[in-house]
Amino acid sequence: MKLFLFISLTLFTTVLFSQKIGLVLSGGGAPGIAHIGVIKALEENEIPIDYITGTSIGALVGGMYALGMEPDEMISFFKSAAFRKWRRINIRFQKGTILPYRMISSEKVQQSLEMLTTQAQISLKVNFDSLFVPFRCVASDIHNKRPYIFSQGNLATAIRASMSYPFLFEAAVVDSVLLFDGGIYNNFPTDIMLHCFKPDFIIGSIVAYNPPKAGSGDIMMQLQNMIVQDTNYSISDSLGISIQPDLKEISVFEFSDIDGLVKIGYDETMQQMNAIKQKINSCSTLNELQLKRQSFKQK
Repeated sequence: MKLFLFISLTLFTTVLFSQKIGLVLSGGGAPGIAHIGVIKALEENEIPIDYITGTSIGALVGGMYALGMEPDEMISFFKSAAFRKWRRINIRFQKGTILPYRMISSEKVQQSLEMLTTQAQISLKVNFDSLFVPFRCVASDIHNKRPYIFSQGNLATAIRASMSYPFLFEAAVVDSVLLFDGGIYNNFPTDIMLHCFKPDFIIGSIVAYNPPKAGSGDIMMQLQNMIVQDTNYSISDSLGISIQPDLKEISVFEFSDIDGLVKIGYDETMQQMNAIKQKINSCSTLNELQLKRQSFKQK
């Protein structure tokens, strides 16, 4: 009887005091592949990911993880021929203008994302809380000059909208709202994490920086200076911890070394692992994680 009471009390205490962990993934283009390394390190060290929010490349990596993909599966996707097609230049101009409205085929990106997400979309009735990990991503409503938060609907469209950088991708239209890259108004959605999920602890993976002053010949940086609002990339000690590998030398479009980018994120996370473990009392073994993933996929 005493043993039964002890075990019951232990289980009750574990459930009562286990923390819920939120992972926030910034935008930032190719450096965002490092997010996969962050996730890989957290999984291997039994740090649970209970909620996830992301912007742009963070929405793509976060959405893939929320679908139940393992880090190695995500790495394989970014090395695939399907992803290489995303990066092919396919410039389109609107009639009567000299500026392109897109440089990369949005249709190919949408089709590829639909292939990744279709089965889950059918099974889950388009509710992002029902994914393997509850998920939110952010795009930008440029008419009303505010973030647009996706919590349901077509997951492929949500991710594409969050990544639709002006002139690079064609804008996404959802419920008659014209949407561009979420990084324009919110490139690191900690506020969305706090508002939607109220986690006990936040781990932020940051691969972006506020744009520096543009030079006279740097058109892309001039564009960023004009349209991208500064983002607060800090997390207070009371809320969580930031993982911010040095990726300033990596171009936004430099996808040539996927393994190297993953390693940068992994190594930086491992350097902070002791500090993370000191602040987190929850754990999720790899076996438990695999069983949960298998159960989700079997739905």
